[in-house]
Amino acid sequence: MKGNNPLKVLFLTWEFPPLITGGLGMACYGMVRALLEQGVEIVLVLPAEKPCFFEMKRLEDANLLPGSVYEEDSGQWHSAKSIVGMEEWHSTKFVLDMEARSGAETLLDANEWHRKNPYQSNALSPSRYRALIEVVIPHVDFDIIHAHDWLTFEAGLCAKEVTGRPLVCHVHSTEYDRACGQGNERIHQFERIGLELADRIIAVSRFTASAVHDYYGIHPNMIWVIHNAYFLEESESSIERLFDEPVVLFMGRMTCQKGPDIFLEVARRVLSRFPGVRFIMAGKGDMLHNLIHRSAYYGMKNRIIFTGFLNRAEVDTVLSISDILIAPSVSDPFNITVLEAMRRGLAVLVSSQSGVTEVVRHVLTANHWEADVMSHQIVSLLKNPARIKRLSAQGKAEAEQISWYDAALKLKEVYGELLCST
Repeated sequence: MKGNNPLKVLFLTWEFPPLITGGLGMACYGMVRALLEQGVEIVLVLPAEKPCFFEMKRLEDANLLPGSVYEEDSGQWHSAKSIVGMEEWHSTKFVLDMEARSGAETLLDANEWHRKNPYQSNALSPSRYRALIEVVIPHVDFDIIHAHDWLTFEAGLCAKEVTGRPLVCHVHSTEYDRACGQGNERIHQFERIGLELADRIIAVSRFTASAVHDYYGIHPNMIWVIHNAYFLEESESSIERLFDEPVVLFMGRMTCQKGPDIFLEVARRVLSRFPGVRFIMAGKGDMLHNLIHRSAYYGMKNRIIFTGFLNRAEVDTVLSISDILIAPSVSDPFNITVLEAMRRGLAVLVSSQSGVTEVVRHVLTANHWEADVMSHQIVSLLKNPARIKRLSAQGKAEAEQISWYDAALKLKEVYGELLCST
């Protein structure tokens, strides 16, 4: 609280439920819910065809998304629901699909972007997002600016310049993580400028904090580590199994960062020693077609299923029918999927190059390049169902103790420190 007035946060992100592509959307959702529960008010801004914002004061607003949109023809703001139904609003106004995200990261020219996303133009580019923020700022009140990842940093800096409010830049991943190496220099520039000019930086793990320091030279005193959590939705329920055999799952983007090729290699080795097992690869990305062809070359046939991108209900189904999750990321700042799987009672094998290993103990770990070690661990589990059951029970109990409420308390501490120093 700020005197008798609630603390108000301008929350800038490019992903938020109901339409999501990965962990960022669920992380932002968990944060927003927890902050609302603690009396913080949120002004959420998402990339859209038209300037818009969502003013949230109550917990239920995180699902209702009460929005206002600017109509250039009339020069007035209107309720989003008064213009289109919420279902249509979500389906047409926000670019939250994988194809659009890939387009932003590869910085397609405007004509190519518009051809692929006729409702959006280049709404996910940093400059377009900044233009939207410039229209929104005069019509909202806030005390703190909280910007998530590189696509929103320029907009956050704009809001800081115009209002003088302190800026928090939240790093969920860096370009080095996403590209498994050097990556796109223009994206590095967006990250570097945002991090250098932010009043405070939040990293989702010590792993990420070290990367921010090592790659961008940010002093450790500027960086707070606030680990992610996972919000278990009430709608999630048990679903009847589809297979009699145990099921091993990969769930994430089919990109080099998440290691789907490592999963496939582990699956091939496991099948050679334990043929009575099924594998599911859930997700979409630039490696998907190659992985499908490789699985055919390996002769894996119906032992492996590729689902493509899954919505939240489909994710719930896949988790309910699986026994083991393998998360073999090459470089992963956190990986909320691991917590999600643990909460749903799966045994988990995660690469040691993942920030989530800083907060969980009841998982198996291996370096991402150790396919032999991973396959041995999985075969050992499959031959000992009691061990799977024990590890899943321990992991579930552990994950249930990791709360967004605790993360929100730390966020409020960051906000309070900045407000006291300005």
